[in-house]
Amino acid sequence: MEKSYKRKFSMKKIYIAGKVSGEHQIDCTEKFANAKKRIEAKGFKAINPIEEVGDWNITWDVAMKICIAKLLEADAVILLGDWPFSKGARVEKQLAKNLNIPIFSFSKQGLESMVNKLK
Repeated sequence: MEKSYKRKFSMKKIYIAGKVSGEHQIDCTEKFANAKKRIEAKGFKAINPIEEVGDWNITWDVAMKICIAKLLEADAVILLGDWPFSKGARVEKQLAKNLNIPIFSFSKQGLESMVNKLK
């Protein structure tokens, strides 16, 4: 009889919050893709709202409903440097805070802190 050793492992999910509205599509897409790459290099699953929404033409409120649903699946939120200038990112930060979802800044120190607390 062959034994199967399966270890259940679920990568922690990190939601990326930052400014989208009013940003140039290419620059914004690259900014979030770069954050996703760096988060995933640390061994986490990054939730990129640009990819989740997938449509630059939908209204802000519809996009936010998609983003909030994804944020609720996250184990933590990471804030890009421009988050204070984004109504949506401020809503996401406050929701995460109210729901006791850990919040980290997207910086070398913030990423290290995230790794230490979530791994």
